[in-house]
Amino acid sequence: MKLRKSEHMALMEALRRRTRFIGDPTGGRHITAAWTGLGSATYYKQAQEGGYMEIATAASSGFSTWWRLTWKGAVIVAFWIGQGFDYKTIEANKIPPAEIPETVLA
Repeated sequence: MKLRKSEHMALMEALRRRTRFIGDPTGGRHITAAWTGLGSATYYKQAQEGGYMEIATAASSGFSTWWRLTWKGAVIVAFWIGQGFDYKTIEANKIPPAEIPETVLA
């Protein structure tokens, strides 16, 4: 399965926030409870439609809104963490693959 560009970008931002701001990205607050995205509904539209992210707070027309991972998005982010990706790799322009093995979501 290949993520669309905007889905990939939204999930990479969730990965970056999860690994930068949570001391132990594999522990702590449940991955689907943490607010791991901040942006407009337009920016997150495809990630939301794909079932990867959902609004974490009240929608705010024309303003940034907090977003969180769904189970489907969390599995992909957890897969990337297991592959060694984190905020350091993303900030160094070493990005996780947009191609996700079908077995990850099985």
